Amino acid sequence: VTGKLAEFAKHAKIVHIDIDPSELQKNKPAHIGICSDVKYALAALNKIVQAPGGIEPWVEQCAAWKKQYPFKFDPKFPGITAQFAINELNKLTQAMDPIVAVGVG
Repeated sequence: VTGKLAEFAKHAKIVHIDIDPSELQKNKPAHIGICSDVKYALAALNKIVQAPGGIEPWVEQCAAWKKQYPFKFDPKFPGITAQFAINELNKLTQAMDPIVAVGVG
């Protein structure tokens, strides 16, 4: 979710991966646009991109947030929530070692 496009990731280098070429550069200019299935694009990028050093504090902060704010939702809710759908997708595919990416559209 981008919110105000002018403010979204304004200091970031953006790599936009999408299987639909008409989505690339559509809302926010990307430094690199890649038309591909994300599974293949990420596998290729992981071979050539080095992880930045010194990210341990960020990883630790994320782990603390996960512990403090664990994933939860009301399973008795009568409708289908995004959290329910993601949880079901996880249950159905976890043995497949999937890469799952979601969009906002």
